[in-house]
Amino acid sequence: MSGALHDTLRNMLGADALVRDPDHPTPVVTPVDAAGIAAVVAAARTHGIAVVPIGTGRGLRTRRDAREALLLSTRRMNRIVAHEAGDLTLTVEAGASLRDIARVVGGAHQFVAIDPVHEHSTIGGALAAARDGAFAGRCGPVRDQVLGMTVVNGDARITKSGGRVVKNVTGYDLVRLYVGSLGTLGILTEVTLRLRPLPERHAVLVRDFETYALAFDVARRLRHEIADLTTLHVVVGIDGATARIRAGVAGFTRSVAATLDRIRKAADGTWALSESASAPTWIPPAVGTYRVAVVAPHSRWATLGPSIDALFGSFVPTIHDVLRGERIFGCDGPPPSARMAALDVLAASADARVLLLDDPSFESVLAATMPAQLPDGLDLMRGIKRALDPDGILAPRSTLAD
Repeated sequence: MSGALHDTLRNMLGADALVRDPDHPTPVVTPVDAAGIAAVVAAARTHGIAVVPIGTGRGLRTRRDAREALLLSTRRMNRIVAHEAGDLTLTVEAGASLRDIARVVGGAHQFVAIDPVHEHSTIGGALAAARDGAFAGRCGPVRDQVLGMTVVNGDARITKSGGRVVKNVTGYDLVRLYVGSLGTLGILTEVTLRLRPLPERHAVLVRDFETYALAFDVARRLRHEIADLTTLHVVVGIDGATARIRAGVAGFTRSVAATLDRIRKAADGTWALSESASAPTWIPPAVGTYRVAVVAPHSRWATLGPSIDALFGSFVPTIHDVLRGERIFGCDGPPPSARMAALDVLAASADARVLLLDDPSFESVLAATMPAQLPDGLDLMRGIKRALDPDGILAPRSTLAD
């Protein structure tokens, strides 16, 4: 960050808005409202520097040029704006954590059908990454949980899409465009969410196995035979388990009891039962300083899994979200670039994606975010990118970059 830009930001936002980060050479900018974010984006445009929006800073970091970018954090924008329990809606700022949101709406026996990646996950980060929750099959994907949002685009305009009621769309539904855009089209500042009543009962069956292969085989069978599962994980090397299945069920008391019986009959063995009065979500335990995620179609895991095991056999612990088709490997240091390159080749052959979920040094071992095969309609996507971010300062070197 140049001295001129630093002085401009300090004069606009105050010295307390510039926070030193030991993992980044320049201060992290922390505005307190949408107007502050718009001012930061305008200043960055003037000085020709890219802007990378972050929540708590623990999310997806796969761009090598983040070190040269201005980091803009929403950590101070964490207010609960309005909770309309009777209307089943909640309006919050983008920096609010999913854990705090769950605590607030849980008091009204409600929940948001979006799962946190870790205990510090923010709603802004969850929507930018479009990570579906455990209830995606029953409540719809992340996009269906959002009624409206306020966004600062790359030209520093503050725009609103949707609203605070269910039937509110006039014109194009830009909410669905912004969700999952990873900050390439705008910076989320405020969002209105659709709430759901808490289930009467939430139960989890747990069973240990001697090997991951055995556990995965049973989990795959459960996925095909039990339609009412809300979570289904195979966990390796965590809490002393060699391989463990966690099968979660939520809903009306009688239907949950029936589904639990069906699970026991479908996979005969000793299952331990645990109950929870909270929302039917699960925050996976930490699996290392670095986490590598592989997301693949369900039909590909039978062959892709053993190939990954041969390549990353030493990467334990591991969490396989069988319903999502996502497997996360943990390690204490950056994975070797050669091994990651081999993983990219494996993923490409199985229509899969590879993501590095944590990178404290901002230096990803992934060369870039550009996929090996460009998506159809790329010219149209780039046209939308230019309309909302004319100078291309948001999320540099993304797939949408020219």
